[in-house]
Amino acid sequence: MINKYILQKYFSGLCDAEEHSRVVNFLANEQSDLAALHELLEEEAAHAQEEVLPVTLEKELHKGVYRYIFINGVLVRRLWQTVAAAAVLLPVLFAWHLFSKKADFKNLAKVKANTHLDEGWKVLLNKGNENQKATMPDGTQIWLMAHSSIQYQPHLYGKHLREIKLEGEAFFDVATDAQHPFIVRHGVISTQVLGTSFNIEAYDNEGAIRIALVSGKVMVKRTGDSLEAAGLKTLSAGQLLSYRKKDNSYRVKPLVIKDEAVWKQGNIVFNDIPLKDALTRLRKKYDITIEAPDHIDMSNMRVTAVFKSGNAEQVLQNLLFIHNLHFRKHKNVFTIF
Repeated sequence: MINKYILQKYFSGLCDAEEHSRVVNFLANEQSDLAALHELLEEEAAHAQEEVLPVTLEKELHKGVYRYIFINGVLVRRLWQTVAAAAVLLPVLFAWHLFSKKADFKNLAKVKANTHLDEGWKVLLNKGNENQKATMPDGTQIWLMAHSSIQYQPHLYGKHLREIKLEGEAFFDVATDAQHPFIVRHGVISTQVLGTSFNIEAYDNEGAIRIALVSGKVMVKRTGDSLEAAGLKTLSAGQLLSYRKKDNSYRVKPLVIKDEAVWKQGNIVFNDIPLKDALTRLRKKYDITIEAPDHIDMSNMRVTAVFKSGNAEQVLQNLLFIHNLHFRKHKNVFTIF
């Protein structure tokens, strides 16, 4: 059965192959009841009546309409058969806008079908190799690092809380709003702020979550704690908290890299992280293979550095040089020695 939730995923580009096929067949069938589609659009319209379409998003919408016409052609032809020609683009444009709006998502891709999606949450995935910027409805700016994603609830964001889920890494410049706390949930802990600049590293495959506070104050809590809970630690500007997932312990130390511009300008920033984790991030960012022989002990090697995001070989060379290591390259495989 095709319901509103499946249609919502379809317009957002979040359906898996099986769901996509079902929706296309549904829309192509002359006997299909389009009540669910109309109901979905009416519900979404109720939340969008007072919103103004930003110029940057309007340009993206034109691209979206083009995609629906030529990639999801069955959808457009089906709508053309069921509504007046002059109104065909309206529901398509409107639906695309409804499931893309509430934040300026320029240059950010829709989440892949195999990415975990909580019902009612919108997802943004930066699947490119360069940092990308999103601006939330309250003016909060988020710089998403390569292959990182955020989720938020469009109809609830800013009503009581400003809540975001993060997978990967992002730098936040939070708009001040004492009445609506800004909360970033990342794994087993969360970060609560009122207005500040900070970076969070919350990669699933790494053993620690790191919170680097550039300005203001943040409270770090365990996920699930209430707003009134005391929390694990309140950080002040210039501090770095590293939370170990293995034993739920944490440590706080002075932040070495304190200039927020290094994140905003798209640099690769390593703030006291294990060399192994740094190499893993480069593998993912540049889609390369990095091999390290077992006899090279990296257990005590850590990295604090800023690199310009450019040539993979140059970045890797500079990164390894810190620990007197080198590499040999064969095709797309880098072997450390």
